[in-house]
Amino acid sequence: MFKFLPDDYAALKEYVAEAERRKAKALASIGEVIEQTSGTWHDNPAFDFAQEQSRMWTDEVRKRMAILAQAEIIDPSQQSVEVVTISSRVVYRNETQGFVDEITIGSYLNIGPNRERDDVISYASPLGNAIMGCGAGATVQVQLPNRTFTVTIIEISETS
Repeated sequence: MFKFLPDDYAALKEYVAEAERRKAKALASIGEVIEQTSGTWHDNPAFDFAQEQSRMWTDEVRKRMAILAQAEIIDPSQQSVEVVTISSRVVYRNETQGFVDEITIGSYLNIGPNRERDDVISYASPLGNAIMGCGAGATVQVQLPNRTFTVTIIEISETS
C-alpha cells in the first residue's frame, strides 16, 4: 500500500493523464513517420526516436498506474501528533553529525505542491521510514546504503 496526502494523490493522477497523452502522441508520431517514409522504419532515426518515446511513456504509465492501484489517501487531520505520521512536522537531532534539523513527512511520492520543498521527505525514505511511529525522545538508527547514522526526535507537531 502506498500512502498519499490528497494533493499528492491528485498530482499523481494528473501526471498519469499527462503521461497517457504523451504516449498517444508518441504512437501517433510512429504512424506519421511510417507514412512519410513510405513504410520504411529500418535505419530511420525519426522512427527510432518515436518508438523509444512510446516505450518510455508506456513504461511510465504502467509504473504509475500500479502505484495508483495500491494508493491509500491519508487525511492529515486524522493523524496523531503523539508519534511521527504522514504530515508530521519533526524536529530531530542528528546525533552522529551533531546538528538539528526540521522536516515534514510526506507521501510515498511528493509530487504535489510540496515537491519543490527541501524540507519535505517521503515516509518511505530511509529517515522517514526509521522515524515513522516513533514519539518525541526516541532515538533510532537510520540505515543508508553506505552508512548508518543516529537521530533523536526532539519535537513532533502538525503541519500548518
